[in-house]
Amino acid sequence: MRRGRVTVLNAYSVHPPNHGGRYRVHGLYGALARFADVELVTLGLHEEGDATIEVAEGFREVRVARSAAHRDADLEVQARAGSPVYDITALMHVQQTPAYGRALAASLAAADVAFLAHPYMATALRTAPWRGPFAHDSHNQELVLKRDMLKGSPARDELLREVEQAEAYAVRESRVLFAVSRDDLRGLAASYGDRGEDALVVPNGTDAASIRFADPAAREKLRRRLRIAGRPIALFLASGHRPNLEAAEHVFRAAARMPDVTFAFVGNAADAFLHRDLPANVRLVGTVEEGARNVWLEAAAVALNPVLYGGGTNLKLMDYFAAGTPVVSTEIGLRGDVVEAGRHALVAPIDAMDDAIRAAIAGGPGIERMTREARALVEAEFDWQALGRRVHEALVARGLLPR
Repeated sequence: MRRGRVTVLNAYSVHPPNHGGRYRVHGLYGALARFADVELVTLGLHEEGDATIEVAEGFREVRVARSAAHRDADLEVQARAGSPVYDITALMHVQQTPAYGRALAASLAAADVAFLAHPYMATALRTAPWRGPFAHDSHNQELVLKRDMLKGSPARDELLREVEQAEAYAVRESRVLFAVSRDDLRGLAASYGDRGEDALVVPNGTDAASIRFADPAAREKLRRRLRIAGRPIALFLASGHRPNLEAAEHVFRAAARMPDVTFAFVGNAADAFLHRDLPANVRLVGTVEEGARNVWLEAAAVALNPVLYGGGTNLKLMDYFAAGTPVVSTEIGLRGDVVEAGRHALVAPIDAMDDAIRAAIAGGPGIERMTREARALVEAEFDWQALGRRVHEALVARGLLPR
């Protein structure tokens, strides 16, 4: 029986996966690759260079670096925007990297279906020699998210027009639309029209099998072995996404109020604060490989999800839940459909998390029950392997991949 073939367009490189969007692309399409050959054609930064990465059998990434002209055009827009907007400028400047168009055309020539992961490669797909079907994997309500992220930017109106046009195309013209929550599907329908049965929820997930659940005894044993048993760790897994950077300022204030707790920042959000004068109990760990991340998940006494806004559902939450790390979150941090405040995580306002953090650190039967329910939720609803099967079944049902 012939295996189908999928080409996925993405506006940033994916491997190694070390932040939220990369984790979704790696996890979901890696799981889909059990059923069909998947090729990611990604637009890397100029300094990353070109590469072909064989991730696993039937799953590879073809990374094409932005040309020098493309990089310079991006930087000019970002100077006007006042913040990094590499995703949006991929819409505006992708044709300044002709090598990307050639790599995409070669991949699509053998594809059954294309995927837009985010809408930010819409220009590339529309100008490619491809008249076949495509699916849209929506990670967020992008227009809603960018309205928040670009507040105060001199280039806000110009950039939002680009986002709106691309998202409208991706939602309306795709053969099937995947979104991370029912809330996002409703929002996209309100903005661009209801896709009916061709709009499906595929939430963010995690690889539950690769993250060990650690009960309080296992955590204490690891902390003693690492010689860090004396001070509890509050962990914040955070990419350099603007909502995380804004949330970090509130975590720094909490750290100043709680000098007996170490606040560890794991992920590239830490890089934004390397030259800041921060409380002595803040540890900027930075980007780490998956194995080291899992050690931090197991060693932490509490995991923080202190975001004030954002789109989609929260990827770090799934990792916290899988590891059994007690979670303290803002209400917006639990956005989505099935995570329940009190049952799966403690919820508190962002500037009043101290009591909830201390309750999670203290532990006890209620906290342990909460972490076990959170792990069970991940295994039942948010494992990448099950989600990849869901995507495959949806594609086969619509004739986009062979049975």
